[in-house]
Amino acid sequence: MLEKKELEILTAYRENQTDKAIRLLLHHYQYPIYRHVSAMLKHQADTEDVVQMVFTKAWKGLAFFREESKISTWLYRIATNECITFLKKKKRYQTEEIQENHFVDNQVVNEAFELTSDELWEKFEHAMDELPARQKQVFSLRYFDELPYEEISRITGITMGALKASYHHAMEKIKNKIKSD
Repeated sequence: MLEKKELEILTAYRENQTDKAIRLLLHHYQYPIYRHVSAMLKHQADTEDVVQMVFTKAWKGLAFFREESKISTWLYRIATNECITFLKKKKRYQTEEIQENHFVDNQVVNEAFELTSDELWEKFEHAMDELPARQKQVFSLRYFDELPYEEISRITGITMGALKASYHHAMEKIKNKIKSD
């Protein structure tokens, strides 16, 4: 079940090759986790703080990693939980049911209405910012990280049906927002 890079990290960790294990962990997962946290928090300083907490927790918990899932799934779960905790502390997090789906339609990108790529990207980001936090999370994991629904379900604890619906609804919201602006 584990990939070669994951086995390499665990082997280095278990053989007390601390520098190598940390280097490999960061090399393979720092950017995707940073992108995931950034999509949820939208503030660089907050993102950097939370990413640091994620990798600190992961490092401390690596001894207890049970290999029942991929390291990436485990890290995304830690990152998601850290983001939620951070947002709750800042009183910006509002709990809500996820019954909306997001699926970015390539047609929206193709119908750029003669916009420059920067203008289109700005509209896209603005539309994403208006999504509820949980929708934004699912959208980011599916669209940017290209994770399968099964893995997103393990990360978020949300059923696959609800994830697909969420992704579809978010896509529609983004598409409508881009067209209306």
